[in-house]
Amino acid sequence: MVQPRASSIERQIDEAVADWIEQGLVEATGWEGTPFLRSPLPRGRGIRFEREPVERVLKFFRLLRQLIGRWSGRPFTLLDWQVRYLIAPVFGIRNAKGFRVIRTVWFEIPRKNGKSTICSGLALYLFGADREPGAQVYCAAGDKNQAGLVFAPARDMAAASPELAKALSEVKGQAQFLLYLADR
Repeated sequence: MVQPRASSIERQIDEAVADWIEQGLVEATGWEGTPFLRSPLPRGRGIRFEREPVERVLKFFRLLRQLIGRWSGRPFTLLDWQVRYLIAPVFGIRNAKGFRVIRTVWFEIPRKNGKSTICSGLALYLFGADREPGAQVYCAAGDKNQAGLVFAPARDMAAASPELAKALSEVKGQAQFLLYLADR
C-alpha cells in the first residue's frame, strides 16, 4: 500500500514531537504505526501549526503525578503517539486569528492504554490552565461510577500537585465538583 504524502502540518508535528522527546517533555515508545482510523487534519487558508500551545499542555501534564501502576508517583509524561495523534493536532492547529481549529475530539483507544488518565489530565488543563475565563469541564458517561473513572483521578492528580492544589478546591458538600480559585 502506498502511503499518502504527509502534509506540511503533519511534518511539523513529527518534527515537534521529535524535539519534545529530546527535551524530555514526551516519552518515546518506538511505535511506528498509525491509528486504524483517523480524521484528516484541517487544511486551508491561514491554517497552521503552533508549537507553543502544545508545549503549554505538555508542561502542564508534567505538574501532574501518575497515580496507579508502575508509574505511580512519577510526573505524567505523555507518550509520543498520544502527542502526535491527539494533543498536538487539537492544541497546535490554529486558524489565521490564532484560535484552535479542532474543537471536538472523539478518540477510541483499546483497554489499558490510559484513556481515563489522559482525559483526567486534559480536563484539568482545560478547566484551569487553558486561559479561558469561566471554563466548565464535564465528565459524562453511561452512569455516575463510569464518569468517576475520569473525575476521581483528576481530583487526586490535582491534590497531589502542589501547584494545582493551591488553585483548585473541592466544593464543600459536593464531592463531584472542583472549583478553580483564580485569586490564589
